[in-house]
Amino acid sequence: MYGPGNYDIDISLRRTFGLTERAHLTFEGDLYNLTNHTQFLVGGTVLGSSNFGTVSGQANSSRDAQLSLRLEF
Repeated sequence: MYGPGNYDIDISLRRTFGLTERAHLTFEGDLYNLTNHTQFLVGGTVLGSSNFGTVSGQANSSRDAQLSLRLEF
């Protein structure tokens, strides 16, 4: 028994700024599960079972974001 297709779209953006000749500041932003698409777990797979084919939960996590700064010198 197959469930619906599973996919996640992740995106990452990075920008580097030159502060001095030797120092650089990097800003990064990451976004996981960009579309916030829910993926459900397929329940029981045994024919005749009381929970056959029922959704038993969520397979993926919700949308998450992460920001970071990095100073290199």
